[in-house]
Amino acid sequence: MNYLRFLAAFFILSVCFSCKTKEVVLDPTLYVKIPDVNFEKELIVRGIDSFQDGQILRHNAEKVTVLSLIGWGWSENRKIKSLSGIEAFKNLTFLNCSYHLLSVLDLRNNINLRELYCSNNQLISVNLSKNKNLVYFYCESNRLTNFDITKNISLVYLNCSDNQLTSLDVTKNKILVILGCSHDKLINLDIVII
Repeated sequence: MNYLRFLAAFFILSVCFSCKTKEVVLDPTLYVKIPDVNFEKELIVRGIDSFQDGQILRHNAEKVTVLSLIGWGWSENRKIKSLSGIEAFKNLTFLNCSYHLLSVLDLRNNINLRELYCSNNQLISVNLSKNKNLVYFYCESNRLTNFDITKNISLVYLNCSDNQLTSLDVTKNKILVILGCSHDKLINLDIVII
């Protein structure tokens, strides 16, 4: 009898141990990977995700229209380094991911985005090539040397000050009203006034 109890206990412990050490990967049509632990923690805090497993239900991501992840005052070990998985937030219209440790931001799949605040990160690359609805774009205090906003034809407000921009093309942004680009490395700036 003791031998059977021992085998049962050994089996249960083996199963529990294997569950903790192996990542459970579910159907990619239902789930989206969220590799940054801190990003997923913030999604859990906001009720968008349920538990820390490196993924989120695609359905939950698609319900989100506003996502504010301002990291001002947070300790370094709590800051987000990657927003990989944000592409699943198809209905996102507002994103604030300022004051984190982001170096790359690819939002081309978030075509409904109207407001983007990504200031005070370590950004060297931003992709907004399909964000035609973008109206407000704040990206000051990063490490950007260039970015393309020629496709962002709805842009009204742009603040890209305190970067390392050497060029900036705003000739296609016909309704741009406010432009902040101080403390960059711009030599020439062509502005079309209508």
